Amino acid sequence: MADPDQPRIIRFGSFEVDKRTGELRKNGSRVKLQQQPLQILLVLLQSRGDIVTREELRHQLWPNDTFVDFDHSLNAAVKRLREALGESADSPVFIETLARRGYRFAVPIDGAENRAGTSIIAPENGSKGRAHRSALLAVAVVALAAALVWFVRISVTRSSPSSKPTITERKLTANSAENPVEGAAISPDGIYLAYTDTTGLYLKLIRSGETHRIAAPGGFSGHLEGWLPDGAHVLVSRAEQPEGTLALWNVPIVGGAPRKIVDDGWGASVSPDGARIAFLRGAPDFRFQRYGKELWVARLDGGDAREIAPSTPDEIFAAPAWSRDG
Repeated sequence: MADPDQPRIIRFGSFEVDKRTGELRKNGSRVKLQQQPLQILLVLLQSRGDIVTREELRHQLWPNDTFVDFDHSLNAAVKRLREALGESADSPVFIETLARRGYRFAVPIDGAENRAGTSIIAPENGSKGRAHRSALLAVAVVALAAALVWFVRISVTRSSPSSKPTITERKLTANSAENPVEGAAISPDGIYLAYTDTTGLYLKLIRSGETHRIAAPGGFSGHLEGWLPDGAHVLVSRAEQPEGTLALWNVPIVGGAPRKIVDDGWGASVSPDGARIAFLRGAPDFRFQRYGKELWVARLDGGDAREIAPSTPDEIFAAPAWSRDG
């Protein structure tokens, strides 16, 4: 055992604790840590993977004659310790929490054991000491990797098929074959379903099934293209009279008048940042399920419209969709 008068170093991963000075260091740099979190760390290291109960920590940190909100104080001290080690309770690396019981140090500790069971390494001088520390660091990296693999395996093993979410189908509309749903989309917050059929534009509260018609002046109707990012407006394409070409409209779901965005446009998709729309232009060919002839992009208000690509006699465009990066 090393001389008790000499500094005593406990190493784990890229960290080391100097018991004599009460310092925590990472890769040789000191990490600021208050006394109570340091005491908790030393107790956990002393236990070498065994569970340390909350009651044991109470006796170690707060004598019986100390008046303190123990649960709050212990939770705060453990939180500060986790922050110093660069982890959180949701993503633990070193300290495992056992609900309502206590804590356990989950990573192997380097070095020889003393009588108390803590892994202790005395500092060495010269090139021999540096070589020894390099070897120990390599062992620590391997040990840490092994511990992480073990942790992942345990987590997977504990996950049973019964804990996986069950996917079930749910019918959201009850339209007849004579009045089919022509377009539908769920709102960005997942609360509403907007849809169009041959009789108009509707808004349905998914949880309760309550359905309301979206009232628009002049009997406005068309084909629902999708929601705008604000969750208060939808994109609708409808045939313009007397030409019969399709135009894109911005329709508020609660009050207000629809506003035309672009003439001769349909099959619209809103960009991830909500600033632009991609859409098709050219008369739809219903033999090819409403595919279009030209691909266009414009601002959400219809300005700065520009053609991205024309079709050829052998090509047609389907409704576009944006990539995540826009």
